[in-house]
Amino acid sequence: VGAMAPSGLMLGSSATIAADGTAATAIAEPAVLAVPVDVDIWKRKIGRELYRTERFRGLPEMKLGLIVSETGAVTECLALPLTDGEPARGQIACPLVIEYARFEPARDADGSPVRSVFIAQFGNSRPVNATTGQVP
Repeated sequence: VGAMAPSGLMLGSSATIAADGTAATAIAEPAVLAVPVDVDIWKRKIGRELYRTERFRGLPEMKLGLIVSETGAVTECLALPLTDGEPARGQIACPLVIEYARFEPARDADGSPVRSVFIAQFGNSRPVNATTGQVP
């Protein structure tokens, strides 16, 4: 998404996430982690749509907790704080991440696809000048 580049870290077996911020069912740690697929493609799609409303303000650095299904689709997304005590930012991007982001699903010890948690961190994007369309 613009200057944003995701990097991921798998959470362990105690990881829980729910879109409404409440506790969700624990997801066991897989043997093989989920891996983003075609990141540049979905970053461009998300960037085009998100930046229609946000491009002139820029976006802060953000961290998103994603639930990746057995098929590799993102089924849930929740903005997470970057550090303890900070507010979570980036919930505005979640519907687009759910729509466009795709993964090679995580796998259990038998090689079967399983649901997993993926933490994606995105760098900030700079605002665009509304008159010239240039990044200041």
